Amino acid sequence: MPTYRFITDNGSSHYVDLDLPNDRAARAEGRRAFSEAAHDILTDGDHGELTFQVQNAERIIYRGHITFLSTDIGPLVNDGRRED
Repeated sequence: MPTYRFITDNGSSHYVDLDLPNDRAARAEGRRAFSEAAHDILTDGDHGELTFQVQNAERIIYRGHITFLSTDIGPLVNDGRRED
């Protein structure tokens, strides 16, 4: 089975090597892992940037990138609707 490197960079770079049957399986795993990593940074803060890629040897077979900025707008009342 080929070895694929999954690289996450959100200010510092981390990687994990996984043995998967083929590029198709690695891309599917890459999409799943990218969405989980994006969820984590969106949940943990109000801004961030994440780059994610999957490599087979020196060849990149999947890449994802997200940049976000979120802010609260106005005070909320108890039922969640905005005050007028």
